[in-house]
Amino acid sequence: MVVALTDQFDGKPISVNIDSYDVQVSGARERMVSGQGRVGVEGSGASITFNYRTVYDVLSSNAGYPDITISRFGAREHSVPNDAALIGECLMRQDDPTALLQQLVAAGSALAPK
Repeated sequence: MVVALTDQFDGKPISVNIDSYDVQVSGARERMVSGQGRVGVEGSGASITFNYRTVYDVLSSNAGYPDITISRFGAREHSVPNDAALIGECLMRQDDPTALLQQLVAAGSALAPK
């Protein structure tokens, strides 16, 4: 989980809390593990909610690479591209960061897997 989340935050140091989990039998030796957690990026002082899902093999005691979705907040929910370096660079070059973020949200919604 930590490796997958660190990848989402451009390798920055993070802290992870798993708040909930659910385990469902999905095969003779496989379990589908899903739930919700919070990730904090060092120095930000805030945490971001995420949902996760992975397959756990009970015989080998190994879990697959998790599918992680960064949660969306508020009434105006939107998908946002998970490329922190790109977003940071764009914000530094843009006179109107709000307009740029709206463009990125629109691009992320169009690119998001269905």
